[in-house]
Amino acid sequence: MKAFHTILAPLFIGFTISCSPIYGVQHDYDKHVDFSNLKTYDCMPVSEKADIDSLNLQRVKTAVNGELQAKGFTMTSDNPDFFIAEHLGTTDKVKVIGVIWPVWQVLGRILGTSGG
Repeated sequence: MKAFHTILAPLFIGFTISCSPIYGVQHDYDKHVDFSNLKTYDCMPVSEKADIDSLNLQRVKTAVNGELQAKGFTMTSDNPDFFIAEHLGTTDKVKVIGVIWPVWQVLGRILGTSGG
């Protein structure tokens, strides 16, 4: 039974870590700039050539607008203090869900338990 836990624990930890989402937000700014004078903003237009899904673009804009308005900024197209540029990318992934029964049968035979 101890051997079963010795094998099962690392498998469970590896599975848990491999399924965790990884989101990366990249930003870069000059730490010496005084942002206190900035009060209004607007979004830069997105080029038609940028193959961006309009639904995802709207989701990003809604999230950005909500955060900036919560911090006291106002969106305006009349001479804004700064502009927001959206750069989105996607990655196609195939999601496979299933259990590989032969692995459990082999582990069961090794450990002396029924493999299902």
